[in-house]
Amino acid sequence: MYEIMFEMKTMVKKKPFKYKKILNGVKEIFFGKNESTKVKLSKKQYMNIIDAFKGRTVLIGASRTNPPKDSLGEWLMNNITKQAIASYIVPILIEEGHATPVMPLDSGKIKFTVVKIVECSNCREDTKMPLIPFASHFLCARCIRNW
Repeated sequence: MYEIMFEMKTMVKKKPFKYKKILNGVKEIFFGKNESTKVKLSKKQYMNIIDAFKGRTVLIGASRTNPPKDSLGEWLMNNITKQAIASYIVPILIEEGHATPVMPLDSGKIKFTVVKIVECSNCREDTKMPLIPFASHFLCARCIRNW
């Protein structure tokens, strides 16, 4: 199985963490002291995050105990895990083109993008279906499967 490990930093406090992207869409996030804490997100869970917030500007809500109402952190705690992972999910969402930071960076907000429905960057076909940000391109599902 194809895996890639990324070293990243949280957006606001610049805390280092790692995440592993596995070809089947699973993401494993390693954080905390010596990156000893691991949270696993299925492809479906990750896509649910994107679907829940697409097109919206939201607070990150990185509080470990009481994230703000309607924030990404609150949604994650209610739907994915009780662990506070919002500050680690945000850089991944940004890296993969699903969100952009709201300036100033310390505003604690991100804007979720809307998936494009245009020509695939690889096969150049107008797919009439959502394209997925992948390796700095927008690709159709067929091209991602064949990547």
